Amino acid sequence: WVRWGPGATGTLGVSDAAPAIDQLRFDVGLLRWLDISWFVASLDAPEQRFYAAHRARVRVGERLELGVAEQARFDGTDQVFYYLGPGFPYTFIEKRVAAFTAIADTTLKVTKNNAMTSVDFSLRLKPGLRWYGEFLLDDASISSTFKPKQIAWQTGTHAALAAGRGRVLSARAEYTRVYDFVYTVWHNHDFTFGGQTLGYALGPDAEQAGGEVGLD
Repeated sequence: WVRWGPGATGTLGVSDAAPAIDQLRFDVGLLRWLDISWFVASLDAPEQRFYAAHRARVRVGERLELGVAEQARFDGTDQVFYYLGPGFPYTFIEKRVAAFTAIADTTLKVTKNNAMTSVDFSLRLKPGLRWYGEFLLDDASISSTFKPKQIAWQTGTHAALAAGRGRVLSARAEYTRVYDFVYTVWHNHDFTFGGQTLGYALGPDAEQAGGEVGLD
């Protein structure tokens, strides 16, 4: 399982809502304040369906943590090499493949991908209290073609305090909104695996608010 982001009920981009996937993953820490992670996963080997993502997480001082991630659904074993390099925008990989792949395929199975970009933050307001959030943009493109609203966002607060005798009292409130057509695209490179979404657990066109209080 992979989980990137601060949310309690499942992150918007790379989420633990999906079943476990086979992947080749790398995690690199730099300068004690920067972490870079990336992976390429196989969703269906005979059908050559793949899933890739990369993320940079930056710690700014003692209170703020920022994350920037990109995810892509693509097909074709020959394309895996391009997604193994971290940091190169997935939209431009699509442009490169489309320009150099001579294939008569009206489904655009190999020459198209579905790319999402997400940013997240976690801010410690004071000891024991933090505010966090995430924003996701699906299928960001340099094309001028009209696209429907393919965004999702999440925000929440999380508090914890000592309750004496080794006990901890915690409380969390969270709100998530996922708009229509997120995780899906017309050329069928959807962010799904095993009948479940690879992103937020409720999938597209969803809204959820919740909270919890716990004593540990």
